Amino acid sequence: MRKQNIAALSAWGASAVLATTFAQEPYPDVPSTTPDVPSTTESRTTLVTTLVSSCAKVQPDAEYFIPENLVEHIVPSGSGAYGYRKGCPLWVVDFSLNSKSNTYLPPNGQRIPEKTVFYGVPHDLPSSLSAGGENPIVQVDCQRLRVEHFIYKKFKHESAFVFQKHLTRKGVWQGSQNGCILTKDPATPPDGFRVEAPEANVLVIRVATRVKLRTSWQEAAAKIHDLPIP
Repeated sequence: MRKQNIAALSAWGASAVLATTFAQEPYPDVPSTTPDVPSTTESRTTLVTTLVSSCAKVQPDAEYFIPENLVEHIVPSGSGAYGYRKGCPLWVVDFSLNSKSNTYLPPNGQRIPEKTVFYGVPHDLPSSLSAGGENPIVQVDCQRLRVEHFIYKKFKHESAFVFQKHLTRKGVWQGSQNGCILTKDPATPPDGFRVEAPEANVLVIRVATRVKLRTSWQEAAAKIHDLPIP
């Protein structure tokens, strides 16, 4: 039986492209002299390049092996403490996939692989509606929410991660619905990152995430889920 559906939510490019994305969505309410919000495009380029390099080299904060029949899974940070450390101030999670990860076995006995989506999200925001909430229910907090993630991949036996994706998102208040949404959709092209289980060996996908609300780093989570079945 096919798994239940869930709602739909390349290699390292030029650093100038990354810097442009970062520059268009700065963190609000933080003086431009702070390390997290450089005052020039050149400084932003340097910052993003530094983060890409640093977060590829650190030990993960958490690891998760992706099972068969995946629906959805999150790995939360527990706090925003990651944002105040040096080197890689992001919540870093390594996901491992073998040949059976996120696959299912229909009655005919031929194992079918499905794509897994990877990205970073807020988790348990103080102004969200319920425990584990990803979106503020207060307009001013929505407009000051920023989420950023970096994605890497490598095979288990390889020594270094290869950078794949950088995405920044911001909160937008929907007055007609009296609610908050995040810009861009990391579950769909061109903003999404997804892979199938490898035919052999173990593939490792690293998701490094940070979340800022107003001037404070907040709890973040790495999130994975199956793609909806067409």
